[in-house]
Amino acid sequence: NDVLLKGEKYMFVTKFVSKAHIQLSIIDINIINNDSNKVEIELIPMNEKPLSINKSEFVTVVMFVTPLDSWTEPTSIGTLALEYQVPDNENSLIFDYHLPVALCENKIINVVLNSPPFVSQYAKEFIELTIKNESEEELDLTFSIDNKDELMIDGFIHHSFCLKQKDLYKIKFSFVYLKTGQNTFPLMKITNLNAKVLWEATPN
Repeated sequence: NDVLLKGEKYMFVTKFVSKAHIQLSIIDINIINNDSNKVEIELIPMNEKPLSINKSEFVTVVMFVTPLDSWTEPTSIGTLALEYQVPDNENSLIFDYHLPVALCENKIINVVLNSPPFVSQYAKEFIELTIKNESEEELDLTFSIDNKDELMIDGFIHHSFCLKQKDLYKIKFSFVYLKTGQNTFPLMKITNLNAKVLWEATPN
């Protein structure tokens, strides 16, 4: 099962591919069987209605999902209902697609990452993270960065710290890129004592 965090926004992309040997007319796409008290779903509307597709052509559905409450039992987020018509039939048909079943946990930490949008070769730049303990317990955490040959980091790449309830902790370090071109910053992550990843990011 997928694990979501309460209050976080997730993007879901679903592609419907036609297997029919006739042209289909997509009239509309909606969300049904959704518990709006648990999950808020923002469905990006179709640009064109109706939309005609032939065999092997597809329609892409984009939605943003925000859990409003936590739950511990596997729960369906909802169902996508694709309404369509076939030639010589005035009645519309419905194709149901069940969105993933997921668990939803309360957010344990919140991390704000400040990093430069671009850097120059051999120029010293800084990254700062502000970590907040959103739980009611004291947390023993570890921050780590993967190694990369094209990058030199001034500071630690592995750091353990303790964060009391609702407290903030800041981590700031500098880095220098040794190569030009498009680079991806090494994976950064924060784990707990059980090595569970609570946060991870790879700034571009």
